[in-house]
Amino acid sequence: MMRFILKGLLSTSPVASTRAYGLSFSTSSLKPTLDCSNSTCPQSPTVSYLVNSCGLSLESAISASKNLQIGTTDQPDSVLTLLKSIGLGKSHIRNLIIKRPVILLADANKTLKPNVEVFGSLGIFGTNLLKLLTKAPRFLEVDAHSTVEFFSAYGFTKEQICMLTMKRPQLYLYNAPRNFKPKMEYIKSLGFSDAEVVQILLDVPNVIRRSLENKIIPSFQVIKRIVGTGENVLKAIKASYRVCDKDLEKVLEPNIAILINHGVPKPLLLKFFMSQTRSLVLNTHQFTEVVEEVDKLGFDPTSMLYLLAVNSLAMINKSLWERKSEVYRSFGMSEDQILSAFIRQPMSMMTSEKKIRKLMGFFVNELKISPLVISKTPKLMLLSLEKRLVPRCSVLQLLMSKGAIKGDFSLVHALRMNHKKFEEKYVSKYQNVIPKVVEAHQGKIPFQESAVSASKNLQFVTTDQPDSVLTLLESIGLGESHIRNLIIKRPVILLADANKTLKPNVEVFGSLGISGTDLLKLLTKDPRFLEVDAHSTVEFFSAYGFTKEQICMLTMKHPQLYWYNAPRNFKPKMEYFKSLGFSDAEIVQILLYVPYVLGRSLENTIIPSVQFIKRIVGTDENVLKAIKASYRIFDLGKVHEPNIAVLINHGVPKPLVLKFITSRSRSLVLNTHRFTEVVEEVDKLGFDPTSMLYLLAVNSLATINKSLWERKSGVYRSFGMSEDQILSAFIRQPMFMLTSEKKIRKLMGFFVNELKISPLVISKTPKLMLLSLEKRLVPRCSVLQLLMSKGAIKGDFSLVHALEMTHKKFEERYVSEYQNVIPEVVEACQGKIPFQGFPISA
Repeated sequence: MMRFILKGLLSTSPVASTRAYGLSFSTSSLKPTLDCSNSTCPQSPTVSYLVNSCGLSLESAISASKNLQIGTTDQPDSVLTLLKSIGLGKSHIRNLIIKRPVILLADANKTLKPNVEVFGSLGIFGTNLLKLLTKAPRFLEVDAHSTVEFFSAYGFTKEQICMLTMKRPQLYLYNAPRNFKPKMEYIKSLGFSDAEVVQILLDVPNVIRRSLENKIIPSFQVIKRIVGTGENVLKAIKASYRVCDKDLEKVLEPNIAILINHGVPKPLLLKFFMSQTRSLVLNTHQFTEVVEEVDKLGFDPTSMLYLLAVNSLAMINKSLWERKSEVYRSFGMSEDQILSAFIRQPMSMMTSEKKIRKLMGFFVNELKISPLVISKTPKLMLLSLEKRLVPRCSVLQLLMSKGAIKGDFSLVHALRMNHKKFEEKYVSKYQNVIPKVVEAHQGKIPFQESAVSASKNLQFVTTDQPDSVLTLLESIGLGESHIRNLIIKRPVILLADANKTLKPNVEVFGSLGISGTDLLKLLTKDPRFLEVDAHSTVEFFSAYGFTKEQICMLTMKHPQLYWYNAPRNFKPKMEYFKSLGFSDAEIVQILLYVPYVLGRSLENTIIPSVQFIKRIVGTDENVLKAIKASYRIFDLGKVHEPNIAVLINHGVPKPLVLKFITSRSRSLVLNTHRFTEVVEEVDKLGFDPTSMLYLLAVNSLATINKSLWERKSGVYRSFGMSEDQILSAFIRQPMFMLTSEKKIRKLMGFFVNELKISPLVISKTPKLMLLSLEKRLVPRCSVLQLLMSKGAIKGDFSLVHALEMTHKKFEERYVSEYQNVIPEVVEACQGKIPFQGFPISA
């Protein structure tokens, strides 16, 4: 899977020293240890200008002056004036000049100002212009006019050129007529209209930067070999313009062959390719795994459902599947029902988490459709709430309120039927006698089915009881909207006894310190919360040594515990914990850490989890130690034991395996074939299986696919780090590659541009990439900046070592030691004093 990593494999040992390498400062004058030519000395006019007029620190100015020679200040002054006039603040100008010092030599009137005007005509100014300068510091020095003219000539509107510019400002670095015209003409020659060419570039602007002869033409030829005709090529590309930006020769044809070998008929494959191309451009190894998984689920390869399942599993990684499943589960759908829904309609898992939450909330809470019914009709999850479901419910609500239809129809069938049939059956048929049905169908009449739906589970004889409930809910601070939402979710609360049930529970929770906003949060999480037997649950936990504060914490974390009969459901589990050797105080800590474990089955989850650990560690005493190291052991559930065996067979000691299990590593749920491949790659990289680094490497390679590795490597390379250095950093600290692309960009920008730490140094101390910029790095640099400016620290020190050291050591060495004479050092350590670069006196 990750053989591409080995391409740059170093002979460096994975246990190479992680000693900090950083900027060193001389003992006498605090000058940086840099060679100083005439142009880069602190006394040079260029350095002075950069410090005094541009706000750079002396160190940054010296670095910038290597690429800059300022004779007179007229031209740089006019550039600064222009940059200020377009809304750039001092810090923005300073950062721009650090990244692109030669901008000061640009002609403000002939180059920069005309470009500002061109971008302004597109609606790009202020914050948007700043964003583009951050992405591409050369952006204002290009020939913007000719590029905009070029795209205009191809039918782009100003708004579309603006969108293209914001997406890919690097396009302005090319000579548009020379570089882009041949590609535009080729795309048009395939039969695309000007409007379609515009859409292709708005969707995948990067395609126009690719080589016409080596990438674009070969990719289109691959598509033609598959689909046969130029007309079909056109249809296939229109199904997903992103296919234009893929290396199709390497992945598409092998993946097509895999599907044919697994029994997919060619006509079905062609139909699929014409509408769904994204999954077919996965790397072949991943694609094979996906197809094998679809086979295991029992899909028929001669059915379109087979290909839809391939497409869905190719697009959804394990983490995303789990997040979406969790949303379904939160509405009461079981794992079996989720899988059943997927098998009936694989696209049900392509729906976004946000839409799943909205739709399930509407179906379950508003319409009272059970999760079981939804799992049997998963097509519901593909429908539009605003454009279809709500308008149709408004139509049905209106017809029911007028007596035109009775409540014995199938609501699910009415929602699923096609537009024409629904219109004939429920709109056209009644529009002459109930004209408003047309407005309802157009979504112009609000749906208020919540009241109708709620009434199905509710029957008032008198209003005395509901009135007393409403009075009590108002008395505890719930507003009208909160009460309305609570009743929609839990209508039968109006039948609860306000004095005998609700009020006593309010008092019990009040005694724990839960009232007002906290009580509202709990009612939002669990609308049944005030109807439980709170007193007996609180008494139960008190008897096991929980303080009021601890019961409050437990309640806020997991209010669902109050659903259970505590003595009957929880006591056997508490006694089992004690039988393992835990004290009452330790049991309290277990439940505060993993309260949901009490909702797990003792026989099916808790005991099997403990037995599994015992098979690894051997003795009861070791089991106890293992559980104390991570209480999550009680919630391991179904562990993939073959993967554990793979690790042990590769020489990983059992105690280390156990530590890995309790970290809840995502890699352990991989299929065993894939997991074995990952472990073998880690062996090839030379990691020691008796070291935690080995397991961190397994986890990282299992989590990062080739595409993500390449994207992150691309960010590191953009700051000057070589492939060998990237691999070296990974071997020293595998979590180096788990840092997000966004964070890599921020940290590398700070280290390389602000602190002038070289990429080589970062590759030798990759732990730097795991640190927080805002909470650790900037505050520490502010402390060091302050101490240096006051002359408090004069000895040579390693900046990288200062950033890496523990909080306690840093505080002792740089804060506590100086806080009496330089009180501001405390504020600097708290991040209250901005970091502006290191002042280095001459």
